[in-house]
Amino acid sequence: MGNAVIVTSSLGVLQRNMIRFDPPLPPAKQLAIKRMGFGALNKVALVFDEPFWLQRENASDIFGCIHSSDRGLYFMFYNLTGILRRPALVALISGEVRARILRGPHVWLALTRVSSVTCAGLVSCAGRVQGRDVDGAGDD
Repeated sequence: MGNAVIVTSSLGVLQRNMIRFDPPLPPAKQLAIKRMGFGALNKVALVFDEPFWLQRENASDIFGCIHSSDRGLYFMFYNLTGILRRPALVALISGEVRARILRGPHVWLALTRVSSVTCAGLVSCAGRVQGRDVDGAGDD
């Protein structure tokens, strides 16, 4: 018999305790498995006249924030300017808030969040975007 084994399994299998580990996994690993989530992820693409988010010191191609009151609502932004050759961001929505706002005003909500993250709320991003709300149906 070997001294160790590598097990790869889906998160759902691990969360349902369908595999019995002997010895049991350490409590910290069990807690991490229990707290980890997965599910659908919606995206909103925003195209701008200027890449105002790159004007910050230490600008990054991936940035975001987490707000406890609306966790999952535009928590991460990906800068696609280099790929598309025009100023563009993709904003991510996940979790319970995703289902709640699925048919809501996505572009306006994403603009509000990117403004708070990149402009520290000092500069309005409204009027800088070319876009439209899109229905997220069929993403599941």
